[in-house]
Amino acid sequence: MTIAVLASVVDVTFRPTRPGFHIYGLDLPPGGLGIPTRVDVRAGLEATGAPSASEPVQWLALPSLGARLPVYPDGPVTISLPVRRTDRTVEVVVSYGACSRTVCLTPVIDRVTKVRIPA
Repeated sequence: MTIAVLASVVDVTFRPTRPGFHIYGLDLPPGGLGIPTRVDVRAGLEATGAPSASEPVQWLALPSLGARLPVYPDGPVTISLPVRRTDRTVEVVVSYGACSRTVCLTPVIDRVTKVRIPA
């Protein structure tokens, strides 16, 4: 995962390190199957809009569970969040779950990354 804080947007790029892995969509509701992908900001940044993804959602069917889950295609995807900077030291908060069709890795929940913006 890489984080870029630009003038008016935060870009978080997820790059699964194993072939065949994906992350869940932004619209996956919390509390159910899968870990919703979330990008939020605090300390030095203020969100000015909703996050968007560089890739369209695909639906992953899980017939044995009677469920369909929104996921991004296997491989990299960038989530962009429009922001307004209020300080030079900022914090980006990320949650996600990476899975293949048969296994899920340990989810990342509310990981805080501090970024110092050059003057």
